Amino acid sequence: YQEEGKIVFANKRFLDILGYSNLDEILGKSILDFIPKDLSNIEEVKEFIRRRTQGEIFSVELKNHLYLSKTKAYIPVSVFAYTIEYNGKSSGFVLVLDRTQEVSSQKLFFALSQINQLIVRVESEEDLLKEICDILVDKVGYTACVVGCVDEASKIFIQKFTRANTKENEEAIKRLTIGVDPSTPKGKGSISQAYRTKKIAIIEDVLQKTHMSYWQDIYSFFNIHSVCSIPLMQNNQLKYILYLNDTTPNTFNLDFFHLLEEIQLDLSFTLDKIESQKSITLYSKALEKSHEWTVITDKEGTIVDVSQAVSDISGYTKSELIGKNPRIFKSGHQDKEFYKKLWERILSGNTCSCRFINKAKDGSIFYLDSIIVPIVYNNEVYRFIDLSRDVTKQVQYEKTLELSNRIYNTLYELKNLSIRVKSKDEFLEKLPDLLAKYLEFDLAYVVLEKDSKLNVVSKCAKDQKYNECLEEIKGFMEKIINFKDKYPKFLLSKSLKKENVYIANDISLYDFYSFGKYASSRGFNSCCAMSISEQNKIIGSVVLISTQKNLFDAKIYKLLKTLSSQISFVLDRFEEQKFAQMTQLAIESGFEFVIITDENFNIIYSNDKALSISGYTRQELIDVHRSIFSSKTHIKESTKYFLETLTNGLPYSNFMRHKTKSGKILDFYVNIIPFKQDEKITNYIGIGKIVNEQDTIEQLEKILYTEPITNLPNYRSFQSMLVRFLERVLPENKIGAVAIINPVEFSSINQALGFERANEVLRLIGERLKNTLYSYDIIAKLESDKFGIVIKDLKTEEDLFIIASKILSEISKPYITFGRNISIAFNIGISLIPKDGTTVNELIDKANIALQDARQKGENQIGFFRKEIEEKALQKLKLRADLELAVLAKEFIPFY
Repeated sequence: YQEEGKIVFANKRFLDILGYSNLDEILGKSILDFIPKDLSNIEEVKEFIRRRTQGEIFSVELKNHLYLSKTKAYIPVSVFAYTIEYNGKSSGFVLVLDRTQEVSSQKLFFALSQINQLIVRVESEEDLLKEICDILVDKVGYTACVVGCVDEASKIFIQKFTRANTKENEEAIKRLTIGVDPSTPKGKGSISQAYRTKKIAIIEDVLQKTHMSYWQDIYSFFNIHSVCSIPLMQNNQLKYILYLNDTTPNTFNLDFFHLLEEIQLDLSFTLDKIESQKSITLYSKALEKSHEWTVITDKEGTIVDVSQAVSDISGYTKSELIGKNPRIFKSGHQDKEFYKKLWERILSGNTCSCRFINKAKDGSIFYLDSIIVPIVYNNEVYRFIDLSRDVTKQVQYEKTLELSNRIYNTLYELKNLSIRVKSKDEFLEKLPDLLAKYLEFDLAYVVLEKDSKLNVVSKCAKDQKYNECLEEIKGFMEKIINFKDKYPKFLLSKSLKKENVYIANDISLYDFYSFGKYASSRGFNSCCAMSISEQNKIIGSVVLISTQKNLFDAKIYKLLKTLSSQISFVLDRFEEQKFAQMTQLAIESGFEFVIITDENFNIIYSNDKALSISGYTRQELIDVHRSIFSSKTHIKESTKYFLETLTNGLPYSNFMRHKTKSGKILDFYVNIIPFKQDEKITNYIGIGKIVNEQDTIEQLEKILYTEPITNLPNYRSFQSMLVRFLERVLPENKIGAVAIINPVEFSSINQALGFERANEVLRLIGERLKNTLYSYDIIAKLESDKFGIVIKDLKTEEDLFIIASKILSEISKPYITFGRNISIAFNIGISLIPKDGTTVNELIDKANIALQDARQKGENQIGFFRKEIEEKALQKLKLRADLELAVLAKEFIPFY
C-alpha cells in the first residue's frame, strides 16, 4: 500500500483469505477498510501507515490480528509489515498468514479439555446443559451456544439454555423461531439437518447459503458466519441438540469433524451416565437383592454358592469355585490394608460397599462394584453375601476418557509451549517433559534421523528409576547405522518410514527382537511411536512407553494422530517464523536483491529483483547451488576466505563480480549474513546492490560502517576504530578499556512492544550513552542488542569502576517512549588495555567473558576480566568514603 493506506498490489492468496476473486475489487481501497473499526489498536495501525508512507523504515509484527472479509467476517491472521520502495514511492509491504485453522483447532482442543473436566464432576442434566453453554461461550470464545430439544407436535426447536457473548445477541437468539420441517423456510437450517440425520451438521459460512435466508438479517446484524448443530443422544435416542455459532467463516469444517464427534460422544455418554445413576438410585434396594454377581461364603470366607453370572464374568465354573476362597479372584492391584479393613468391617456385622479389581481365569482384569452383607444368626455372623455389578466397561471407558482428557490438555499445553519457546530445537527439547507430565507415560523421548543415523535429542522419565533405561535405549539406537532397515518391525522404524501413529497394547505379544524381553523385564507393556514431519518430510519420531497394558483404543489412536499432526504443525510454524525473520532481516538491510540459501549454500529463496537482475526464473534457481552466479574471476585465496568467514558464523561484506544467465558480468556490493538458531547456522542471507557511478563513497561507507537503527558505528567500524586507538596508545603505554553492554532479556521487550518500539528503545540507549561519555570515547552498536564502548586515556585502572558505575546508573533509568515508562536492567563486561590484551579480538573476547561473569551476579552488575581490578577499585572507593566520614566527624587535627 501507499499514501493513506491505498492498496496498489495484492497477490492471489491475500484475495483468497479475504474472499475476493478479482484484484480490481480491492485496488485503490485503503488497508484500513479491511480492519475492524472496533479493533483495540486501530489508531496505532493508522499511525504505522502514516509513518511508513512518509518514508520511515521500520518493521511491525502483529501475531494476533484481525482482517474483515468480503462478507465482513472476522479473519484471524498474523501480520508482518515492512517499509519498501515500490514504483518510486515509499510503501508498506505486508506479509499475511491465515490463522483460521489454527484458531479453530485451538478452540476445539480447549473445548474438549473443559468438557472432559466437566463431565467427571457433573451429576444432573440441568447442570450439564447450563454449564456446557457457559463454557463454550465464556471460556472457549464461541459467539453463541444453545441447547434445546424438538417439540414433536409442532416440529419447533425449543431452547432450554441459551448463552451469547452479548446480552443483545442472547435476547435476539431467544426470539428466533427454528423449525425442523424442511418444507418450511424456518426448517432448512443445521438444527433441522441434525434432527433428521442424527448426525452433526455444519455450515461453514451461512451468509453464502441461500437456504439460510430466513435468518439472514440476524446473522448479518451480529456478523455470524459459521454454525454447527450437534445431536446429543441418550440410550441411542435423540434427546437434545447443541447449537453453536461463530463470527469467523470455516470455524466448523470437515478438517475438525472428528473433534466435534468427540464432543458429541462425550456429552452423549454423560447423559447416559446421569440416566443410569438415576436408575441406580431409584432401584438401589432392588439391585442389592438381585445383583448379576452373587457369591455366598461361610463365616471363614469359603465359597458355598455362586450365581451363573459369576462364572460368565470370571471364567471359572461353579464346581471350580465351590470350596475355594474369594482370594482366587485377587489381582494384586489392591494391597493387604484394603482387605484387612474390609474383613474388620464385615466381621463386626456391618455392610461394606467397595470396588474390587479382580482377575479372571484367563488373567484379564475385571471390576466389580460390590456390597458385602453379613448374615447374622443367633447374634453371630453366619454367612456373607457378595452382591456385585460388573462395571468393567464403565471403568475402561472412564480410563479412556481420562486419557482422552490428558491428550486434550496436552494439545492445549502444546500450543502454549510453542508460543513460549524461541526455536524448533528448544521445542523438541521440552516436548518429552510435557508429554510425560500431561499424558503420564513412564518414558518419553524424541528421535531425529539424519544421514541414516538416529539421535535421541531429548528424553524424560516420569520416575528416576527409569533414567537408566532411557540411557540404555539411547545408546542402543544411536550406535546402529540404518536402524529402520535393520530393525523394520520396531514401531519406531515404521514411524520413520511412513508417516503415521503406531501402537502396541502389549509389547510381549509382538516380535520386537530382544527389546520385547528387555521391556517386559522392566515392567513396560504399552508403546506408541508417532511420526513427526517438517515441510511434509519425516524427520523423526516421538516414542511413548507405559507400564500399563491396553492403553490404546480407536478413539485414543485417533487423538494420538491429532497430537502427531499438531507437533508437525508447530515445527512447520517455526520454519515459517524463521523464514519471516530472515525476510525481515533482508528487507531492513535496504539492499536491492535478496538470496537465501540453506546451510550448504543451496538457494531456497530469491526476491523478484534478484530474478530481474540475473535473468533466471525462480524455478531455475531454487535448490541450485549459489555458484550458479560465479563469474570464475575470483582468486582461490579470496574464495577460501569467503567460505571460512561464513562457516565460522561471521558476516561477509565485499565487492563481488557475478555472472547473469546471459553471461554478462556485473559488479555488486554484497553482504552475506549467517542466520543462526540455537547457535547453529541454518541459512545464509545474501543481500546486495549493483555498483555504478551514482553510488558515492559516502553511501558505501554508511552501508559498511553504520548500524541503521541507532545510527552509531557498527561492529565492523568498532573494530576499525579500536585498531586505530591501539596503534596510538600501546607505544605510549596508556590505559584504556573495552566494555560490552548488554540489556537483560531484551527479547521480552521485542515480544511485548514489537520490533518498531523495541528499536526506538535501542536508539534511546545509544543517545544516553553518547550523553554520558566524552565525545572522544568510542560508542558502537554491535550484533543483536549489544553495545560496545572504548573508554580512552584513563588516569588509573581503579577509575574504570567509577566510570562504569556512572554509565550503569544512567542507562538503567526508565525510558519514556510511546507514552510508556520502560525499565531495563543491564550487565557490563570490561577488559583492560593493555593488561587484558593488545589486539582487537583479545579485548572483545575477554570483555564478553567478563559479561558472562556480570550475568551470573544478577541484574545491573559489572564484570571484570581481571578480578583484582574490581577489588582495588572497591578498596579505593571504601577508603575515599572512610576519609570523607572522618572529615565530617572531625577526626583529623591540623598542626601547621
